Amino acid sequence: MAEVITKQSDIAKLKPADSRYRVKVENETDEGKKLGGLCLQLSPGGQKAYYYRYRFQGKAAECRLGASSPQFKLKDARGLHAELWHVLDKGRDPGLYLKLQRQAAQKADAETCQHLFEEWVAHYAETESPKTRRKPSASVVAKHKRRWDLYCYPLKSFPFRDVERVQVLNLVDKIAKRGSRGNGAAVEARHVLSLIRQMFHYAVNRGYMQASPAATINGGDAGVSNGEVRERSLKTHELRQLWAALDSAVAGREGLASSVALSLQVASVVKLLILTGQRVSEVAQMQWRELDFNEGVWTIPGERSKNRRAHIVHLSPLAVDLIVAMKPFTGASLYVFESAVKPGHAIRSDVVGKAIARLQGIPATKKQPSNEDAPLFGLDHFTPHDLRRSAATAWASDLNIFPHIVEHMLNHTLPRLQRTYQRGEYLPERREAFNAWGERVETLIARDPGSNITAITGRGV
Repeated sequence: MAEVITKQSDIAKLKPADSRYRVKVENETDEGKKLGGLCLQLSPGGQKAYYYRYRFQGKAAECRLGASSPQFKLKDARGLHAELWHVLDKGRDPGLYLKLQRQAAQKADAETCQHLFEEWVAHYAETESPKTRRKPSASVVAKHKRRWDLYCYPLKSFPFRDVERVQVLNLVDKIAKRGSRGNGAAVEARHVLSLIRQMFHYAVNRGYMQASPAATINGGDAGVSNGEVRERSLKTHELRQLWAALDSAVAGREGLASSVALSLQVASVVKLLILTGQRVSEVAQMQWRELDFNEGVWTIPGERSKNRRAHIVHLSPLAVDLIVAMKPFTGASLYVFESAVKPGHAIRSDVVGKAIARLQGIPATKKQPSNEDAPLFGLDHFTPHDLRRSAATAWASDLNIFPHIVEHMLNHTLPRLQRTYQRGEYLPERREAFNAWGERVETLIARDPGSNITAITGRGV
């Protein structure tokens, strides 16, 4: 056992004993002056820590420098010991000096933007939105963390009280001008600006600072884009093409000729998006217990709707037929559209989006070529949410349904003034509208006289 530690390798040779013991550590100044008092303590459990023993104002004292670790090696202990030796040489207490230094370091760390972000994002993850009355999803929280790590690293170690408007502006402007991301760079910059605004707004509300450096920054100040406002609405003939493509894709799943194969579950979800105009997640996660076939009603519970309000959707005969056709395959499950890949779970919304993309020949990655044989290749691009817009547009333009009825059919949250004076649910009018739309879809879209494609049912993935 080494009596004196002179190099790092000596420490590895030390073995724990029945009681703790200490071994002297040699140290000296750059000029070669010996510095005493440094030692390494070993506990019976094998823990090792550096201590500095000294006399201050005639009394023996000591202070713990830190545990021996890859982050705090012998050279680090010697450097801190030398610093404290000089503090003692100037007539100050090294133990008190070290305590104050560590407190200052902890305070400085607690006042960095990184610490503020961690506190804010933890609060954000557990706070319900005043609008939706629900907490943000784990994926939304994860996106905030990813953007912070990816883009906001210049702010991480910076004291949040010292951040100035120009720093935030330059950071967001730099993101917006990343040409490699195209228009997506400007959209990403908007998300980062929103994140920073929320974080500093939290700090102001908590009384950590007087004013937010991001409060007066507008999107136009840094080339931030609000993103494209989608206006895509499929016409009747395009919906007819889509319906036929879905039937063809299910047929392909069953072994018949088709350039794209889809499961019956996914194809039925897309068809119900057209028939009901509801949100993708609401349709994909439909549960058998939410359905009343006698009344032809589907009740979306508040915990599954975006505005946290229960919503009644009247099902046309065609919609009922599509749902009932799933009973042989998922009737024993909680979900109408149970995933065959992950039993016990509903089909994910992104699976529906990917299926629609495949029908349009859109490759899964940029490196892959487009599928020009896809049934909807060349059709103006559309997404699952565009089907909701398409239904709403047709309700108003083709069926002449009043706008306030359409809003209720979509389960939109009405402006405060309208909510005050429009208390009715208009259920009879909504039933009539859903049935009229179902008849139109069945006559002009699902059973197009010019189509020779017949729907095929069967278990799919």
